[in-house]
Amino acid sequence: MRPDPSVSDASRHVDDRRSFLQRSLTTGLAASAPYFVSTQALGGSQSLPASEKVTLGIVGIGPRCTYDLKSILPMSDVKCVAIADVQQSRRQAGKALVDEHYGNRDCQLYHDFRELLARDDIDAVLVATGDRWHAAASILAAQAGKDVYSEKPCGITIADCQAIDQTFSATGRIFQAGTQRRSVPNFVQAVQLAHSGRLGKLQELQATVYVPTLDNTWLPPQPTPAADQCDWNLWLGPAPWRPYNEKYVQGRWRGQYDFDSGARLLDWGFSLPRDASVGTLVEPGTPLDTAAPPLAAPPNARGAQPNVTADSSSSSSDFENELSRHMRAVVLIVGGLAVLALILLARRISRNNRGGHSRR
Repeated sequence: MRPDPSVSDASRHVDDRRSFLQRSLTTGLAASAPYFVSTQALGGSQSLPASEKVTLGIVGIGPRCTYDLKSILPMSDVKCVAIADVQQSRRQAGKALVDEHYGNRDCQLYHDFRELLARDDIDAVLVATGDRWHAAASILAAQAGKDVYSEKPCGITIADCQAIDQTFSATGRIFQAGTQRRSVPNFVQAVQLAHSGRLGKLQELQATVYVPTLDNTWLPPQPTPAADQCDWNLWLGPAPWRPYNEKYVQGRWRGQYDFDSGARLLDWGFSLPRDASVGTLVEPGTPLDTAAPPLAAPPNARGAQPNVTADSSSSSSDFENELSRHMRAVVLIVGGLAVLALILLARRISRNNRGGHSRR
């Protein structure tokens, strides 16, 4: 049970706990999974009072979140106390993982994450829903007084990300996005090698990911399950309505325009080009030259130093360049056909003239 907040010692404990969370988020959480720096590692006691622990709630638990959670549970100064997910099977699997680790049955389950956010005893949440919910869930968490670690991307539109920035600035809460690879050892070593000069003068870096695609199709409709089994409306959340199909909730949502970036650009397309450029392998101010491969369909607009080529890091200029190349090809083809037509017409006129002279 937590001490009375009016007691000065309790206030000090809260400040200490918040300071710990701030240190954790600023030093380690950019790794491929959430990384909390334990108090023991910082020289503190292994056994902590409840008031010194970060109490954690989970918003959306699937394969990625399960991976994250397995790295969090061993931390002595973080305790997972609740899980929210619209799918009963995932909620139950998450509870089994948490309860088995702690040796009790205390982890509480919710199908609506807003009920989890209403709890005063939760300090922070891990948002690991599908991309469509990242921004809205993070904003609601901040408004409920929670700090947030959100899986990437922060949002699927620029407006989403701006709203996150404004909300967390206004509320004073802490936000960390799972923009991987900044702290993963092999990437840290690569950065050190590049900056040390041991690789020589870098002329070009390439980061290659998916060929962008645009998918607006709907999967065949299926009967909508009961809300306690899978709350389809809540699963959709900010996305436009469409008929239920079990493949969506099993992970087939990725690549769909309504649920993703529209071209899968915010998955690895977000991580790799950034890793190859901004503040990592090259110095600030390095020009970024993006070169898109042939597109399966146009991506939506939503979205001296070495040159950095980031294949598939498509932007509006990439699309314009691609369109320009196609237009030049069309002009050349049309021009060639016009020249051929003129040649054929001249030959026909010449034959007609010769035929007229012979009849005379």
